[in-house]
Amino acid sequence: MMNKKGVTLVELIVSMGLISIIILFLFRLFVDVRHMDNTRNYTRDNAQKRAIILNRVQTDFLEKGLAGISDSGNSNSLTLTFRFLDNSTATLTFAKDSGGNYVNYKNSSNEEKWYLESDNDTTTVNLNCVKYSFLEAPNNEYFVVRFSVPIVAVQGSPNIIDDLEFSYVGRTSGVNLSQFPRKTNLGSYQENTCS
Repeated sequence: MMNKKGVTLVELIVSMGLISIIILFLFRLFVDVRHMDNTRNYTRDNAQKRAIILNRVQTDFLEKGLAGISDSGNSNSLTLTFRFLDNSTATLTFAKDSGGNYVNYKNSSNEEKWYLESDNDTTTVNLNCVKYSFLEAPNNEYFVVRFSVPIVAVQGSPNIIDDLEFSYVGRTSGVNLSQFPRKTNLGSYQENTCS
């Protein structure tokens, strides 16, 4: 009787099939982990950019005093114009070009542009929406204006933590309060278009 120490063709095919299934699962796991890591990087980078944008705009609000806000735009861009107590202006523009979605801030001394990073074009700016709120203190000495522009980090599931939200508290003396949009007078955009 002969001692068979070799591998049959069937055993070889079955082994190769099992190995290829394991490799396929490992490859899929690697792709998923890589995608999660990229998504985290984009989210972190965009959060840092939002913090810088907020800092630049809010610094101008505090240093120069806000005297009015207006908005304008079309389906490709949205521009908010800020008028300050020293009669200077600044613009905050949200738009898209060949490089992707970006935010541009221009004041009397500087201009900066930040691209919102995305792994698959899911990070967008809602160009049809600015949410305003305005409140006057009961003693009419102070006012509060708050507004936000939605940043959609994942299409179909907006998340308010991604929005760029600005606020300002000012004294009413020397300020024409009609220069600030209200819920009943939202400039070019209506809040009910916000998704």
